[in-house]
Amino acid sequence: MSGPEPSQLEIIAKLRKKLYNWWRQLSIGNIIIIYKDNTYKLVKSSMKTTKAQINDIVKKWEEFNNDSDVKAIIWSAQSTDVLDLFIEYLIKKKLPIKNLPEYLIENYKKYFRKCKINSSKDYTFKA
Repeated sequence: MSGPEPSQLEIIAKLRKKLYNWWRQLSIGNIIIIYKDNTYKLVKSSMKTTKAQINDIVKKWEEFNNDSDVKAIIWSAQSTDVLDLFIEYLIKKKLPIKNLPEYLIENYKKYFRKCKINSSKDYTFKA
C-alpha cells in the first residue's frame, strides 16, 4: 500500500501550517464565541495557574451559553490527532486555503459538529 500523492502531502503540510496556531489556541483551553450577527472572538483566561484558568474558562463558557446573542461556542481537544483528522476531512471538501480560519468560523455548521461538553451551543472539529 502506498502513501498519499506528493501533491496531497504538500496540501496537508500547507493546511497544517495554516491551521496549527489557530487550533493550538483552542487546544490549550480557549474557546471561540460566534455571535448571531456572525462576529466572533477568541476567549482566553488571564488567570495565572492552570486550575484558575480552567475554572475561569468554564465560568465564561456558562455565561456565553446563557447569552441569547451567542449562537455557537467552538472548542477543541488537546491532541494533535484532532487537527490531523480535521485536515483530512478538509482535504475531502477542497476548501480555499486563503483566510481558512475565518472561512471555517463563518461556515462553522459545515466544518464543526455539535458536541455538548459545557453548554448546548458547543461545537468541535469534524473528522
